[in-house]
Formats: sequence, C-alpha cells, structure tokens
Amino acid sequence: MKNGKKFGEYASVSSSDSYNGILYEEVTSAILNLKVPKEEIEKSNFIIERDPKSLITKSLMKEKITPEFESRVLDKEDQFTKVRITYNRDYLPVKLEWYFKGKDGLKWYTWSRFSYPYKNESEFNKKLDEEIKRIKDIEKEHEAEGEDG
Repeated sequence: MKNGKKFGEYASVSSSDSYNGILYEEVTSAILNLKVPKEEIEKSNFIIERDPKSLITKSLMKEKITPEFESRVLDKEDQFTKVRITYNRDYLPVKLEWYFKGKDGLKWYTWSRFSYPYKNESEFNKKLDEEIKRIKDIEKEHEAEGEDG
C-alpha cells in the first residue's frame, strides 16, 4: 500500500481494512499502545515488562475477528499475565514475548521479532516502488494471459 492505494490485494478488501488487519495482527496493541520514554528503556536495560491488560485496544474486542493479543488477554485458561518487549539501541522494539500457559507450560513465549532492514525512509520508499512495479508487472502478465485464453 502506498498513499492509500493498494497493490496486489483482493479488490473486495478496503485499503484501510487491509492496513489495520495487518497492523493489529503483526504489530499488535502491545507495541502500538506502549509509550515508553527513552530514559525508562535505558534504566530497564532495554527490556520492558507490562501487564497485558494495560495494553489492549478495547474497541478491537468488539470486532467480528478479535486480534490474537486481545483474545489471549481475554482467555482465562492461558493465564496471560505479562508482556516483555526488548528494544535495540535505537529504541525500536525488536522482540515481543508473552508470558502465558502454552503447550510447554507457563513460561515466556516469543510471539514476534521485528527487524529494520532499511537505513532510512528514502531507502524504504525505493524498495517499495520496486515492489509496486513488480506487482503491476505480474498483474499485466495475468491480464495478458487472460486475453490469450
């Protein structure tokens, strides 16, 4: 998605629905709702722990499909009691862990890792433009195949 326009996605899904779906499934409210000052991150040796209930987005709990983070907080059997976020030296989250009762018992489980492969916004935009061009080329190829039968 770039400038509100979707590339390579189902036409029936709006760009905002697609964006929000990916945002809350991949990033989660745990990251989006946590505002931590740099000083606190440094003091805690770049690892922050929080009660997951303090990080949920309540409005998402009323949706048709509740994101996994909010679902786990609601599920009493999981005993989901802590969230741990590890930051890099640029104060960006790199690892998200949940403390809950899973298949290996009550312990920390790594839920997600985050990487930042682009040095700056212009490098990201260049790669995005390349990817959009690739998607458009594939779409043209599919259209041509459809016309040829």
